[in-house]
Amino acid sequence: MKHIATSDLKILKRDEDITGNNSNSDNGNDNDSDFDPTSNNIADINGKSRERLQGELLQTVAKLTEKENKLKLQSMELDLAQEELDLFRDGIQTNQFKTEITSLQQENKDLGHALSKEKTNRTTKLKEKDETITFLMNELVRFKQEQSISSSRPLVR
Repeated sequence: MKHIATSDLKILKRDEDITGNNSNSDNGNDNDSDFDPTSNNIADINGKSRERLQGELLQTVAKLTEKENKLKLQSMELDLAQEELDLFRDGIQTNQFKTEITSLQQENKDLGHALSKEKTNRTTKLKEKDETITFLMNELVRFKQEQSISSSRPLVR
């Protein structure tokens, strides 16, 4: 990382020389404005300490890395979208969707028929149960009537 930071500091120094922000570059004396990135005696470049410049550099590198990652992600998403678009253009995806829709519609019809059949069966069973209950109730009434008649007769011996 020190090598990257050193080269980036050289770039900053070169930019400073090009823009003319360095006051020593006006007199043509390059000895005073030479930047030695390996020197630990540099206290200040353009009013900024080495540590501050390194911090700024690290922040810039982090931001660039984040932007590169976002760019890679967006590139991948774009590639996927392009593949889908190509599939639509080729009609492959469209045919797959049509086939899937047709099968789902058929399945829906089959489920509708099964539901209708189940309702009919349920209605038939309910009618049969009603008839059975009515029959049993009538039998119970008849049985109780016979029982009451037989109990009301005196036993003759």
